[in-house]
Amino acid sequence: MTEESILNQIKSICDQEDIISEYVFKDSNRYCATIRTKIIDKEVEKSKWCDNWVKRFSSASTSEWIVRYTYPSAKKYLYRKVFKCHHNSFDKVKERKRNNSRVRDKECNATINILFKKINQDTIKNDPYLEKKLNIVITVS
Repeated sequence: MTEESILNQIKSICDQEDIISEYVFKDSNRYCATIRTKIIDKEVEKSKWCDNWVKRFSSASTSEWIVRYTYPSAKKYLYRKVFKCHHNSFDKVKERKRNNSRVRDKECNATINILFKKINQDTIKNDPYLEKKLNIVITVS
């Protein structure tokens, strides 16, 4: 995949108000994109919103993701959820025990990190995107 096709893939799942604030392309297997967005529907549950976004990304990129960590509340942010590629080495069998089984451990380090930031006077000082109410940071790497 080329840099342009990966960037178009990311743009295809973004909404009109989303901003790709940072994008670093090393090669087709190693890139990092940071997307800033906000929730239009205030009543949507944060966990479901994360799952829906990752589902859209999965269909666009033909990849599968599993939840690795969930941080429901913290002092510095409202919510955080981390997804890992399903070919990650976490909790996988290293060798085949039977001839007909597949090894899923490909040692893939791909990660999606979704962070809901708090919006108040102190956080707005440190993050210019919070002035535009873009309080969700999605990092795909």
